[in-house]
Amino acid sequence: MRLVLLFLLVITALLVAGSGFAQPGMIALYSDLAFTDCFLVDGAPGLVSVFAVHNFTDGATASQFAIAENHAMSYLAYASAHQVNVGNDPRVGVAVTYDAGCSVGPILLGTISYFANGLSPLCSDIAVVPDPVAASGQIEGVDCFFNSTFPFSERLLINGDGTCFCGPLPATEESTWGGVKALYR
Repeated sequence: MRLVLLFLLVITALLVAGSGFAQPGMIALYSDLAFTDCFLVDGAPGLVSVFAVHNFTDGATASQFAIAENHAMSYLAYASAHQVNVGNDPRVGVAVTYDAGCSVGPILLGTISYFANGLSPLCSDIAVVPDPVAASGQIEGVDCFFNSTFPFSERLLINGDGTCFCGPLPATEESTWGGVKALYR
């Protein structure tokens, strides 16, 4: 009997500890449905699609984010990939509840449509940023245990020329070594 109780205690401890290490993932933008290309070329007039994806999460049920644009393309529409979606313009902010409940990434959140006009400058971009009404002031997510998470963000690069890179947004806040250490107390 003792052995069974010890076994159950260990399994419970592992499950609780495992839930604490859930990966918040990353909300990223891609120009292809394989969710691998974070580059877009605005070289000629025409329709282009950008796919918002919750990637690298080991379990999530919702997210809240916005996008910031720095290009010359014209915004046309946002089509959510899920039924429960608060907001219909990611430039203002959207919150998405995933139809499948607890989902593992990559999870398509929606498609943003633009009309490219061939005028976007080199190294312009579309970036995932916090929804202005998010309580935390960060990009937010919800894991499978209904805990808040804070996914990282990634930008989509437009008209890259080899001197600029897509990927995670660079930090813009200055800090000191003492400030960084204080984060881990």
